[in-house]
Amino acid sequence: LLARQHELNDLLETAAEQACTAMGAATVSISAIVPDGHAIRTIINVGDLADDEERWPQDEVYTIAGDERLTATMLDRLSAVDSVDDPACPDYEREHLERLGKGSSLTTAIVVDGQAWGELYVTRHIGDEAFSQDAIAYAEVLAAILAAAVSSSIRETTLQELAFHDPLTGLLNRRALDEHGAG
Repeated sequence: LLARQHELNDLLETAAEQACTAMGAATVSISAIVPDGHAIRTIINVGDLADDEERWPQDEVYTIAGDERLTATMLDRLSAVDSVDDPACPDYEREHLERLGKGSSLTTAIVVDGQAWGELYVTRHIGDEAFSQDAIAYAEVLAAILAAAVSSSIRETTLQELAFHDPLTGLLNRRALDEHGAG
């Protein structure tokens, strides 16, 4: 199972790097909803990161409640673009962008098997053109492709678990013991 998580992380890292290049972005972050569903945890940040950002953060968590954009993204599956130059930009997003040294952001949901799984968050530098409607459409397509890959990875992990563990006890089954003994 640890190998499967590593494979998922490799997949997310590759997707984030490719999205950063394809979208002319400063950074791309991929986050997943935490089990209680009240927050998202950033899995990976790529690109021109701020000094306090980490590529593989351990504790970068954002509460969904109270964050209008994140709520709209996760619950209503609405993509959004914010810019520090836009008077309609929520104060918390403007402060976040300024802390990161970025000028605009694009947020879209990653929906896996019909459920919000996480978020694709893309930024551009101050002075760069804000994201357009075309960029939103492109990010939504990227998120859909990423969602299909995440879904496949989750299914493989589930099948691996069923193939090598007793469903009642969770202990390794005979197949797992035979394979371990042969290795």
